Amino acid sequence: MFTYKNIKNYSFLMIGLLLIIASIIPKGAWSYFNDVEEIPNTLAVGTCSFEAITTPFDLKNMFPNRDGQTKTMNITLKNNGSFFIDNLSLEAILDKKNYNGNGVASAENFAEQFDLNFYANGELLNEQTLTLAQIVAPNKPLNIAAWFPEQGLNGGQQLNLTVEFSFVLKHNKYKNKFEGKSLPVEFRVVGICGSGDDGGDPSNPGEPEKWDKSSLSFNGPSGISNTQIFATVKNGSGSRDMQGPVRYEVYWIASGNPKGGTVVASGEIPALDSGESYKLTYTPTKAGVYKFKAYQRPGHPGKGELWSWSIEVK
Repeated sequence: MFTYKNIKNYSFLMIGLLLIIASIIPKGAWSYFNDVEEIPNTLAVGTCSFEAITTPFDLKNMFPNRDGQTKTMNITLKNNGSFFIDNLSLEAILDKKNYNGNGVASAENFAEQFDLNFYANGELLNEQTLTLAQIVAPNKPLNIAAWFPEQGLNGGQQLNLTVEFSFVLKHNKYKNKFEGKSLPVEFRVVGICGSGDDGGDPSNPGEPEKWDKSSLSFNGPSGISNTQIFATVKNGSGSRDMQGPVRYEVYWIASGNPKGGTVVASGEIPALDSGESYKLTYTPTKAGVYKFKAYQRPGHPGKGELWSWSIEVK
């Protein structure tokens, strides 16, 4: 009996094994004997383990409104467990006790002067520039899972995120007020494993379809080879075998993000075993920017779709 239960947003696999052994030896002149074979087995639950590693960075000596002057922070996000992580959030915590604004500008005012942009594989992820103040607790944490092609992290998967900082003085009333100021900031990344819902009763049309526990991601080489563009999709090593195929599409736009572009081709990804990869290819007919879009199996706890990184054809 396999039952999935959601406790505080963590998925636990509860496995019950019922073994009934009966032997009957009634009283009397005869006896009934039975033979029992032992069946070795191992009961194991999956794991939810998330790790965020940052490289040292320093935001000192930044000059306001100077084009091209930026500082970067690199974050490596790693799923060390076996469950899919579909909730990744980033927030900043200001150390207000060690900030002195001389009664003119608060720590939040100072944080508003720093613009943030987020990159992965050299591609800009956020559609609008954010300020540091926008991700300061207790504001709502920034959902960064939505930016990644697979809408989260598969078991054993690793992604590298770059945060770019620039100091842009937005209010003249603060001119020279921040000179020499410093503000300690702690960045916190939280990863939460999936909802644990594997679907309801398939006979009930109101219930979601059962998930086969597969989880696809664009993982591996992508780009241009000869006259074709390509991307590699993989069923995670910690996932189960796909029980059927899924659809994929190719998006194109003249410039910008292909997510807002046109579908120029579509096809099918066959059922992949756990850890198996599949190469998607397309022969472009015009210059522009392309992306592959693939779909997860029904019932997947993520958004059900994933995108490759952009591929530019000149």
